[in-house]
Amino acid sequence: MLLPPAPASAATRSVDIPGYYYSPATIRIHVGDTVRWFNDSDDRHTVTSSSSSAESFNSSTNCRRNGGLLGNDCIKPGRSYSHTFDQLGTFTYYCKRHGRDAPFPNCNMCGRVAVVKQSSSTVQPTTAEPTPTGTPTTASPSPSASPSATGSGAISPDSSPNAAGPGTSSDTPVLAIAAAGVALLAVSGFLVYRTMIRR
Repeated sequence: MLLPPAPASAATRSVDIPGYYYSPATIRIHVGDTVRWFNDSDDRHTVTSSSSSAESFNSSTNCRRNGGLLGNDCIKPGRSYSHTFDQLGTFTYYCKRHGRDAPFPNCNMCGRVAVVKQSSSTVQPTTAEPTPTGTPTTASPSPSASPSATGSGAISPDSSPNAAGPGTSSDTPVLAIAAAGVALLAVSGFLVYRTMIRR
């Protein structure tokens, strides 16, 4: 069976064996992490998965409960054992010399490893959607909008009577009135001047 590659952030977690127990008794890790058990005690121990465990591991196949020192591969004082966990689940283990293969925590000298899936935020940071390149298009306003008979219609700024610049057709009535006024003044002035000359 092919196993998935360990994630780049795989870590090694430590469990001590300071006496006839494991510290901590329960450890939580991610898939692909390694647990390292270190024997700090003065006795020999094993780290052996229980028979109900879905993932099998055993530090010492030849370590016997009452066996002598010769021919035993127990974890001796000052030595360690490591195992990498590639499956999700909770795995119970025990010491073959001082514990028993039974459900946790009724197994005397035993411990367990809870292997959980690594969260996506830890494995891969979230990447924002790329901003599309190119010139954005802006909808141009309507050149004119016809107001409704009730006056509630929307009128675009370009349709305002005051929006036209000088010289446009909207100035024609104003210029015509101004020209008529100037002409009227000129005629009035001429008539006054002529009357004064005759006198």
